[in-house]
Amino acid sequence: MMTDPEANSPAAPSLLRKMQTRWRLCAAIVAGSLAVGVALHFLTPPTWRAVGTILIAQRDSAPGVASAIPGLAQDPIRILAGVLESERAKTNVSEALKIDYEDLSYVVRANPANGQITITKVDENREIAAQIVEKLIEQLGEIETEIGFTEADREARNLKTALEERRKVMADLELQVVAFMRSAKTSPDPDNPLAAQQYVTQLKDLQIQKASLEAQLEALKQNSIKLAQRGAKLPVDSTSDLSAWRRKLDDAVYQLNVLRISEGERSPSVMKAKETVRVAEAELQKQAARALQAANEGVDAQYLDVLARKVVVDSQIASLTPLVEKAPDEGLQLQRLRTQLDTAMGAVELAERKYETARLNADASRVKWSVLDQPYVERRPVNKSLFRTGVVFLLIGLALSALAAAWAGRGSKA
Repeated sequence: MMTDPEANSPAAPSLLRKMQTRWRLCAAIVAGSLAVGVALHFLTPPTWRAVGTILIAQRDSAPGVASAIPGLAQDPIRILAGVLESERAKTNVSEALKIDYEDLSYVVRANPANGQITITKVDENREIAAQIVEKLIEQLGEIETEIGFTEADREARNLKTALEERRKVMADLELQVVAFMRSAKTSPDPDNPLAAQQYVTQLKDLQIQKASLEAQLEALKQNSIKLAQRGAKLPVDSTSDLSAWRRKLDDAVYQLNVLRISEGERSPSVMKAKETVRVAEAELQKQAARALQAANEGVDAQYLDVLARKVVVDSQIASLTPLVEKAPDEGLQLQRLRTQLDTAMGAVELAERKYETARLNADASRVKWSVLDQPYVERRPVNKSLFRTGVVFLLIGLALSALAAAWAGRGSKA
């Protein structure tokens, strides 16, 4: 039986010799593979990687500092990394950039050894990749502001909310006091419980003046009767014709009291109102004198003057009587408002002190972090490297050419 001497010969051509024998085929296969690799390199869309780095400062265990939450005290870097990967941060970034939540993916790496957190985002759109990293860093600051990372942060935030509420209550009470002072008919003084008594004193003084004037009128009347000539007539009720002038004087006095309460004693409007009252009193006296003189020309001029002054006093008594009735109630109401306002102001002052203390503790216990590397996009795409692509497809071409040479060798033997 005959055997093939070439098959059993140790000098049979190796694969390398076969490739050398068919070098043109192998060269064509390698060149085609490299051409395909280069084409894929230039046709494949680039993918960009955006990177941002956060640096966490080392915590000092200084005495008196508010204690942080247990996990944060041991490893703040991992806690902050967890915040960046949280559902809240991801949702906020998705809504801010109008990106589908399911399509939003990124990598957060915590490195406790060097105190850094690296955020990486790979995307075909380099601008979107950089914006996502930037928004994530912003979210870290916003979430810290909203909820805080330590117990001291949350306590300071709660105290700030309570302080704002107390300030609103105090401002509302201040408005109530101002509104009451403007609408009050009298001039109550919460610091002087006897302020309402001044109206009673004024009323009594006017009543005494009225009694004195009535006595003078009676004396003048009796004197006129004795001295009057035949046919002389004394006025019986001359004041009935002066009601219109009384009302004018009452209105002027009322306006003066209102202006004193709302604008103060030295206000130009108050000075002007005083002049109006003075003119009204003078005119009332003048008209009373004329009316009395017209009623009886024989009445003595002194009688007319005293009667006119009595008319003025009667008008003042009529204006002051309702104020005497209102003064105690308005004084008590203002005193209650003032007590409430003082209590609210004390509560605000106490809340401010507590908030300042809590804020200092929060600042001392807060995790200090800063942006070490602002978000940037790497200069080269992560999925493109002409050298790497060339090496890979060169190896693929060599493998294919070896297979082709081996297959061609088998075919020639057959």
